[in-house]
Amino acid sequence: VLYYGDTAGNNVKASQYVTDLTSDEQLAAFITSQPDRVLTVVNVSLLSAAPCVHIFPAVLALATNFQGYAAFARLLGDDQPELLKKLDVTQVPTFIFYRNGEEVGRHVGSSRGDLIGQILAQQARRLGWGRRGRKERRAAACFRAECMPDPGALALALHAQ
Repeated sequence: VLYYGDTAGNNVKASQYVTDLTSDEQLAAFITSQPDRVLTVVNVSLLSAAPCVHIFPAVLALATNFQGYAAFARLLGDDQPELLKKLDVTQVPTFIFYRNGEEVGRHVGSSRGDLIGQILAQQARRLGWGRRGRKERRAAACFRAECMPDPGALALALHAQ
C-alpha cells in the first residue's frame, strides 16, 4: 500500500478506521470517549518523517483488525509543535496508549512487530495477566476473545502490508 493521505489502494479511506486529531480538545475528547475494554492508541507522527510514513499502512491494518478492541487516532505534529511538547513527544512516530482517559504506556519507533507486541501487552495487562495465579490466568484466557482479535487474521493482514 503506497499512500499517507486519506485514500489508499482499493479506495480504502484511512479516516474510516483512524481518526485524525487536530487539536488538544479533539485529543481529550477522543481518549475519554472510549469504553474500558477498548485500548485507545494515538499515533503521533510527522508528514515529513519517513518512519511515520513507513508505519502508517500497518497502523491502518491494525485499526481495521482491532475494531472493537482498540481505537486508533493520528495526531500530525507538523502544525502543532506546542501539542507535541505538551505530550512530551521528542521522537516520531510515538504511540501513546490510553485506558479510561489515562495514559498507560508508550511505544516509540516504526517496528510493526514491536507495535503489535505493545498493543497485545496492553490488552493482556487489562486482563491482569502476570499479576494472577495460574488458575486465574487460565480463566482470563477464556475471555481473551473479548479483548483481542483473532491473531491469525491479524498476522495475515499485517503481512499483506
